[in-house]
Amino acid sequence: MHCGRIAGSGRDRAHGGFVGDTAIKQGWVNIPYIEPKPLRVGIVGSGPAGMACAADMAKAGCDVTVYEAFHQPGGVLKYGIPDFRLPNEVIDAEINNLKKFGVKFECNTLAGACSRSSR
Repeated sequence: MHCGRIAGSGRDRAHGGFVGDTAIKQGWVNIPYIEPKPLRVGIVGSGPAGMACAADMAKAGCDVTVYEAFHQPGGVLKYGIPDFRLPNEVIDAEINNLKKFGVKFECNTLAGACSRSSR
């Protein structure tokens, strides 16, 4: 029975979740050769937007470093979404895939006005 969901939206544990969980357990990753470019990119925050940007920049050949204020990367994915909705193993697998692309994570690092010393 069709429940009205668009394929790929959310984690349907009965169907699409099986494929994703199997991919994580068996380590399915396709890391193509990427021609490195002499560009360095710093990304502030390792939430959904930061991780998507890091993936795109790494695939474009940039040297990417993600700066995260918390002690582990993941941002709102790890700290704001309950584990029963989005298991931490899934987030950790995505972070590890980014590391395989050469993305570096600097945790416990503040950026912006909060990180400036007094003048």
